[in-house]
Amino acid sequence: MALCEGCSWSIYEFIREKCSNPDALLEVWYTHGLLHWQKDCERCGQPSRVDLRRKQLRCDKTVSTRKQKKQRCGWHVSLLNGSIFKRAHLDVNTLLVFVNYFIREYFTVRLIQHELGLELKTITDWSTFCQEVMVHWALEQQGVIGGPGRIVEIIESKFWRSKYNVGRVVDGQWGYGGICRETRNLFLVPVADRTSDALLAVIKERIAPGSIIIFDCWKIYNCLSQEEYNHLTVNQTYQFIDPDKLAELHNIERQWKEAKRKVPLCGHRKKHLVKYLARSMFLMHFEDHNIRLHHFLCAAASVYPPV
Repeated sequence: MALCEGCSWSIYEFIREKCSNPDALLEVWYTHGLLHWQKDCERCGQPSRVDLRRKQLRCDKTVSTRKQKKQRCGWHVSLLNGSIFKRAHLDVNTLLVFVNYFIREYFTVRLIQHELGLELKTITDWSTFCQEVMVHWALEQQGVIGGPGRIVEIIESKFWRSKYNVGRVVDGQWGYGGICRETRNLFLVPVADRTSDALLAVIKERIAPGSIIIFDCWKIYNCLSQEEYNHLTVNQTYQFIDPDKLAELHNIERQWKEAKRKVPLCGHRKKHLVKYLARSMFLMHFEDHNIRLHHFLCAAASVYPPV
């Protein structure tokens, strides 16, 4: 796909432009719909111009006064007015560099503190903003996967557990994940429990009827026998691929592994698992860093459009 000029930059190029040409970074925000670049004057109704040096929209039109004298209108407003950055204490150019770090796998608080010199509270606030954008993107992508004759692998997985039940007791969180082999469409959903009712609710909501579902031999999956789904099983105690049915779960297991790598192992909260999974799905869906940035900014504009 064709990318905007700013979306094709590396982090080094972002930092270089931030120091040498900060106006170019403002244009990146505008190109993706997060800033107003054109607005009519609120006094005379004429189109205003952009003053990048002052980061303002200004009206220099000549208007007539009551005494028939002409003078410059002089109306102006900040470029950030009406946008998500209106009350932001963080410079918008620094924020763009922050976003570029956030959409990469190696994002950590310590890294941002070292590279950008930001306080912990600032990093937390803007990380929450980025996570909300990714959750919005995940909800827009939400839909059924599979279809008649298509194969869907599904398996459960648990976050934050004690290995071999040794050491500190960890109250983990279960989730279901599924992937369609033909389209590579994916879903990762946290659930409160692993009952058959929870499983059926996820399957009916996220998998199209007529799909061929592959799962392991956990007894909860037996409830699918009475539903409109064909299914195959794999007993992973003895083999990872059923030689007769050619059923295997390698695709979804790999996706769960990748997702868990992107979820923090410490300092996490169960209530934030939806945000962690949304970020994981976003990073896995867009493997190229530049494409990630483009789609992130477009998603941010749909969540926080300027008014």
